Amino acid sequence: MKRLFIISVFIIGFHQGAMGQELPQSSFNINPLGLLQFGPIFQYEGKVGGQTYLVPYFRYAYAGLLTHAVWTEFDENSELSPGSLAFGLGVKSFAQNEGSSIYYGAFLDYSRTKVNYAVEFIDETERNSTDLAVVPNFGYRWRTERGVYFSLGLFSGLSFTLNDEERYVEDNELYATYDETTFFAMLEFSIGWE
Repeated sequence: MKRLFIISVFIIGFHQGAMGQELPQSSFNINPLGLLQFGPIFQYEGKVGGQTYLVPYFRYAYAGLLTHAVWTEFDENSELSPGSLAFGLGVKSFAQNEGSSIYYGAFLDYSRTKVNYAVEFIDETERNSTDLAVVPNFGYRWRTERGVYFSLGLFSGLSFTLNDEERYVEDNELYATYDETTFFAMLEFSIGWE
């Protein structure tokens, strides 16, 4: 019971601390929880009017634990390239113009992934994939008087293959092509600065 009381006071304190404080013109945030998922996200938010923001972002897919799980299955003979990354652009709106608030939006996420399979074997292959995901986003943002905020939310949508080919490294001959539509989801716990 005591823990519940402390957590409630903490949340109310964040909410009350930002009361009367209008939404900023711009902000920057990072979602470190992406390290356990499909890569951390570095996001800029620029106000385009009212309570709406244009939001470009960079997602470093290579640094995500789930990226490695999906593409290499943690096989010691497979290597995910550090050049596996994504860029996104979206729109985000807040339910109110001041204080802490619910937010919602949608993003397009363009990703590039490169993986080498059967590394150091004669039949080694390299897979290059580009995908486009349509990703709705919603959550809640707690703002403080000091310009720091915390967001808890969800990104979830569908990812469509644009191009996905696997080729033999030795002679660049085509090994296989893939065309997949997959579900895409990430939890968001971001820390930001206004």
